[in-house]
Amino acid sequence: MQSKAKIFLFVVVFLLLGILATSASADPPDPTREANTSQPELEMRIMQPQEGIQNVGTSTLQSITPANLPIGTAFDLCFGFFVQSPDAEYGDYMSVDMPDNWVVNSVAPNSVPAANGCSAALPPVAGVSAENIAYWQSTGYPPQTGCGAWNGSTTGILFNFCANVTIPDDTGAPWLLPWNYVGDGWGGEPHVASGSYGPVGPVAPLMLSPEVSQTAGCRFEPQTHEFTAMNSTAVEMMVDLDYTVTSGNGTCDGPESITVPAYGNAPVLVTVEAWNDAGTDFTCDITATDSAVPANTDTSQLIKEMLICYWDPAGWQLEPITDATPNQWAAGLMGTNPAAAGPVGYVIGGLGEGSGVLNPDLQMYDPTLGVWTQLADIPNPRFSPVTAWIGGLIYAAGGYDNGFVSTGDLQVYDPVTNLWDNTAPPDMPNTRGGGAGGVATCSSGVGDCLFHVGGGLDSNFANTTLETWEFNPSLGVWTQLDNKPAGASPDGFILGAGVGCGGKIYIGGDYRGYHDFFALDPTLPTGSQWSVLASIPASGGAMTPAMVCNEDEQTIYLVGGDATGGWASYSDKVFVYDILTDTWEGPIAQTLHVPQLGSVGWFMQDKLWSVGGTVGAGAISPMPFESLERATCANETKLFLPLILK
Repeated sequence: MQSKAKIFLFVVVFLLLGILATSASADPPDPTREANTSQPELEMRIMQPQEGIQNVGTSTLQSITPANLPIGTAFDLCFGFFVQSPDAEYGDYMSVDMPDNWVVNSVAPNSVPAANGCSAALPPVAGVSAENIAYWQSTGYPPQTGCGAWNGSTTGILFNFCANVTIPDDTGAPWLLPWNYVGDGWGGEPHVASGSYGPVGPVAPLMLSPEVSQTAGCRFEPQTHEFTAMNSTAVEMMVDLDYTVTSGNGTCDGPESITVPAYGNAPVLVTVEAWNDAGTDFTCDITATDSAVPANTDTSQLIKEMLICYWDPAGWQLEPITDATPNQWAAGLMGTNPAAAGPVGYVIGGLGEGSGVLNPDLQMYDPTLGVWTQLADIPNPRFSPVTAWIGGLIYAAGGYDNGFVSTGDLQVYDPVTNLWDNTAPPDMPNTRGGGAGGVATCSSGVGDCLFHVGGGLDSNFANTTLETWEFNPSLGVWTQLDNKPAGASPDGFILGAGVGCGGKIYIGGDYRGYHDFFALDPTLPTGSQWSVLASIPASGGAMTPAMVCNEDEQTIYLVGGDATGGWASYSDKVFVYDILTDTWEGPIAQTLHVPQLGSVGWFMQDKLWSVGGTVGAGAISPMPFESLERATCANETKLFLPLILK
């Protein structure tokens, strides 16, 4: 990509000032001694233009040759003077001669080195003198006062200042910018070094800047970046814009066209959402083209470095819940409620504190207020039902009673009235408990439906089903879809886990410890609705873990559970499934306070929540409440500052 002018151009020129010592003047300056009458000559050397990355102090700076300067736009042009002197000459004055037709709007020091000379020489004076000369000088110059503001010494010191200028046209281009430097030579006559910046050519007709914008961020984290289209002609431009993703996965978009006034500029807001993995780069090329004169074109590039988005290293925050009913194998989902300002978490049914005690409670947690509320009891209490939030209502289907007797009940809760309906909605075609499912896109492709997958038909765990059923609330009917594939677990997925995410259903595990993992896409044709996915990690929960969907990041969290099945190996681990790559990551560094199974989970307010569960024969009392906050990924822009080196 060709070098371009930036709105902000930085010019660093190293001037080496050497003194040919001839006498005892090599001693350090002493304000009490007489000034030397014999003065060495001031010597100046200019470094050649530098390419690539230059390190100046602690800053990493990108250098470019000054091929272009923007026409008709105010910008900062900065100049640097690096001075070294064996006998510590003082720096008094530096200036740059701008072309007469340039408009110098302001001049100011860009940085002020520490004073090593006379304090009376401070502060520096910056301004514009006759013939458009921008300067920076010590207060004591002129006249010569015997010492200047800063002592260059043998190690050197950097002076730099900036002029804000506007170039009305390209008359006289390419330009030379003569400069002068004056050192006082410790009490003697000033010595002068001089040279020129340049040549500096005019700007291209159409320029898109910056040339490269580099940022950092997380997957699925939208970012907006501003570029500038600059028109250096006397004719208004209609500029077409094109965006091409050249590396990584994701979207890159902005305006299709903009109008750029004559001798003016216009902003270009580019929005990106990258999906590729951490440690990689997402790159988008942006091309601007003058619709009237296609030869007027320029490109820029946006690079987003993908960071690892991580959980809060402080770990899980544990809070015992004293005002909620302990339970295990309940159903958990997120929804809304008229009494809450934002999303809430619901816990439905389950087994209570004692072994085999059904819990009829419908419990709601408001994360904004930090308050639990007991709502209307479910009419037919069950554990391990399949639930869904659709159209502002809770749907709960199937489940077991305390004797592991399954039910086909479909029960519907309305948070507006705080009432359950156990009669109007049609029950499932047959009874089943311990199945999985949730909410996904209806097989028709329109609206959301409740899906129930597998389960046990009665108290005999050998009597299972692989059937998949869809309930469409808008039609009030149940429809059978493709059976779940048997995979390595031929049973009905009893006491596994499932969740709806991104319009599909994801299920895995069972009470025997199988780690198979599947996805249901109801919108696909019959015979192709199920797919086999990467298996749950061996140390991940298989029997009744909590599965939690993060829609924004297209990930699923597997929390706790029994890794081997049979109530033998409770897990305190959390694994993360990446839907786009079909891969599991983890376990994450943060573990649960207590290994457990049969909990419920939510993802809301950028936190992962784990509620309830068991560590033995009954639910934990008081019911544990844990939350793990997602670390914020700041959009730290990597600044590559353009320089002009001559």
